[in-house]
Amino acid sequence: MSDQAKRFLVLVSLIASAIVLSIVLRAFPHIPNMAPIAAIALFSGAYFAKKQWAFVITFLALFLSDAVLHIQYLIGVREFAGFYPNMIFVYTGIAMVIGIGLLMRNKVNAFTVLGGALSGSVLFYIISNFGVWLMGTMYSKTFAGLVECYVAGIPFYRGTLMGDVIYSALLFGAFGFILQSKTNWKLAKVRS
Repeated sequence: MSDQAKRFLVLVSLIASAIVLSIVLRAFPHIPNMAPIAAIALFSGAYFAKKQWAFVITFLALFLSDAVLHIQYLIGVREFAGFYPNMIFVYTGIAMVIGIGLLMRNKVNAFTVLGGALSGSVLFYIISNFGVWLMGTMYSKTFAGLVECYVAGIPFYRGTLMGDVIYSALLFGAFGFILQSKTNWKLAKVRS
């Protein structure tokens, strides 16, 4: 197996591990919205050699997690559906986080990871809450309604921010540790 193939499998394995960890943690009382998907998006954008893999792997992870949540909803274990009308805004927000990861290529360090996680978290909050306001019926379609929607989203943002920072630290830290012993992987990092 080539070094590039090994590197790809390690990246996918780390992402799968983050998803499994998230599913396991959901079995216990947890902070709402503390999930790994934005960290996966940031990590994928920064490290997959081919940009399309960053989108394919991230959106596959997001879709599968939405499907699991929807099945739980259908069997009555969960209050909210995994698939809903304003999902396009969630997927758009995650695509923007992948874009931040793409901008981080060849510049990955603690500062850029923290900055990427924070900026991705804010960007996702802005886009997803805009979708709630635009597509939903809870808020008036006025500027005051939009502000009310953003204010109502603040408690959920805490979990999002914590998840983005913690999962980003775990993913980037684990892969950074692996890269320390794989100099040939570092050289091939962004070949397309």
